[in-house]
Amino acid sequence: MDIENNEERKQKRRRRRKRRRRRRGMEKKKEEEIKDLYDFYVECTSSALQGLLIFREQYPMHRRQEIDHSISKAIHFIQNSQNSDGSCL
Repeated sequence: MDIENNEERKQKRRRRRKRRRRRRGMEKKKEEEIKDLYDFYVECTSSALQGLLIFREQYPMHRRQEIDHSISKAIHFIQNSQNSDGSCL
C-alpha cells in the first residue's frame, strides 16, 4: 500500500509540474500578445489622429470641441507611449 501511495504522489507531482510549465508558457505568450496589441493601439491611434486632423480641416466648425479633445487625448497617448529615442515599446 505504501508503494502505491508513493507512486500516486509521484504522478500527482509530475502532473503539477506539467501544469506549472504550461502556465509559464501561456504567461509568456500573453506578454508577447499584449506587447503586440499595445503596438497595434499606438498605430491605430496614430491613424485615427491623422483622420481627425484631416476631418477638422475639411469641416472646421463641426463638433469642434469634441474633435479637439479627441486629438489632444490621442497626442497625449502617443507621447506617453514613446521612449526617449522616439520608438514605442
